[in-house]
Amino acid sequence: MKKSITVILVLTTSLLCGNSNSEALNWHQCLGLTLRNHPGLQSAREKIKQSKAGRGIARSLFLPALNGTASLSKTKSDNESYSSYSYGLTVEQLVFDGFNSVNSYLKAGVDIDTALYDYLVVESNTLYTTRIAFINLLKAQKYISTAESILKRRSSNYKLVKMRYRAGREHIGSVLSSEADKENARADFNQAKRNLKLKQKILYASMGLTGKLSVPVVKGLMGISVNTKEKPDCRKLAERNPVLKKMISLRESAAYDKKLSYSGYYPHVYAFLNADASGVNWKESEKKISAGVSMNLSLFEGGKTYYSVKKAKSQYRQALYDEKNTRLDVVMMLEEKWSDLLYKGDRVNVQAKYYKAVRERAKIAESQYSIGLITFDNWTIIEESLVTITQKYLESRIDLLLAEAEWVQAKGEIYVTEK
Repeated sequence: MKKSITVILVLTTSLLCGNSNSEALNWHQCLGLTLRNHPGLQSAREKIKQSKAGRGIARSLFLPALNGTASLSKTKSDNESYSSYSYGLTVEQLVFDGFNSVNSYLKAGVDIDTALYDYLVVESNTLYTTRIAFINLLKAQKYISTAESILKRRSSNYKLVKMRYRAGREHIGSVLSSEADKENARADFNQAKRNLKLKQKILYASMGLTGKLSVPVVKGLMGISVNTKEKPDCRKLAERNPVLKKMISLRESAAYDKKLSYSGYYPHVYAFLNADASGVNWKESEKKISAGVSMNLSLFEGGKTYYSVKKAKSQYRQALYDEKNTRLDVVMMLEEKWSDLLYKGDRVNVQAKYYKAVRERAKIAESQYSIGLITFDNWTIIEESLVTITQKYLESRIDLLLAEAEWVQAKGEIYVTEK
């Protein structure tokens, strides 16, 4: 576990070294900004510090307790007045407490692991959100260029139809239909520009940044880095998932709680050494030194210990069931996300073939329409297919990136590579 956290810290340090002031942010720079600024991650880091402090508190039970006392009083009556003082020092050492201190210390170590795994879960979920926002902004940028090309094509088509209408080779209905297609493409282009600003704000917020928006564009390729040719062992991957590891550590913590609940049945034994002095002046003080052993044992407490043990046993069984349920959920989630990733990859290949075919058809149809070999209605069907397939092809590539992000998040990891 320590090795894993060391790797994460080294990775975090390297990512934070990226220059986030460039005009276009790449994924590694967004990753570094999120690790450094997101309040959810900062909160999770504080929990780790708290758990480490808790182990320090548990360790203090093994060390002797040193207490000092001092008092000074002055008494005054009708005939006389005098002062008295006392001071003392007591050292107390726990000898036996029904293994409560040992189990508390061991439980504190498990609680640190729980906090570390909890951080990894929060980190994976947070960076998944950032990754989705990054992909959506990349899509918005790509869609602007796509919408712009569609608008240019619609405008060119409108000019061609209008020219044929003026030459008496087309009717007014075709002109109006082509004009409507052009204005629809213009509306889509304007909406794409508005959507871009929204996606910029979403990415900015997902990185935990506040203040003035300073994320103009992002840059990244549209391919994935996951090797989809070999099916992974989802059961082995599940055992490395921090969600499951957190549940395992919670079960271990519940086991220590069960042991701690039995401590009420045992006596608490302390060894002590006490030195004190008292008197009316410093020179004529009475000094005492005493040492011994004390023992405390609760004889009757209304069934408190009995029900504490019963509750702890039930909580331990619950933790066992939660661990088993989480293991099943993680394995099934991995199977589902892997299947979805393969499907989205196949869809990209299919849409790429459709796009290539329809684009060639559109080139031929445009030439045929310009010389009157096909009608306007047939030509517009092909043009509409080109627009639709162009958008679907972009959507399929984005869907594949999103599926990859979901697969990485299902493993409880963070996406750090970029093809």
